[in-house]
Amino acid sequence: MFLDAEPEGIPLGDVPVDEDADFKRMEGQLRKLSRDRRRKGPAISDMRESLNDRAHELAKVVVADDVRCLKDAYRGIQKEDLNLHKDKDFRELANQRRTASKKDVPVAEIATIEEAMDARAAQIADDVIKNGRAFLDPQPEGMDLADVPLDTDERFASMEAERRRRAKDTRSAKRNKDIIRDLEDEMNARS
Repeated sequence: MFLDAEPEGIPLGDVPVDEDADFKRMEGQLRKLSRDRRRKGPAISDMRESLNDRAHELAKVVVADDVRCLKDAYRGIQKEDLNLHKDKDFRELANQRRTASKKDVPVAEIATIEEAMDARAAQIADDVIKNGRAFLDPQPEGMDLADVPLDTDERFASMEAERRRRAKDTRSAKRNKDIIRDLEDEMNARS
């Protein structure tokens, strides 16, 4: 099969591709193109890629539904920026919640799963913060970094969010390396 097995971390069976009019229309076009594979090979390849892209778009809607039960932000990081579905444990919990929601599972059981999702999201945010602050002096002015109230310092939080945004992916990080280095220097001075 040419579709990703887990677009955006969502099992393909949970992505509503069969109910999507655009996806069905593109599937029909792919069937027509497939009648002449030799001549229409590139068009078939393009259509498969488009179908896969559409599956990812639909999966993003499922992801948004999965995280709607969570707080908007954890330690100042928007839940959408935590990439929760890249975490295996969170993904399993979200899959459990989705499955339970489709069945006649008591609300209390679903609430328990949501609490576990919340706890895992908090842990992921802690890990993101810890990894994102690894460049900081561990003892600024002789004080343990863990005791410095960085989470409540608006200026530091703003610089930290900007650094995270600029280093979001490898391409951005390379393009913004000088800005990131300057932000890190400012953040070290601020801490």
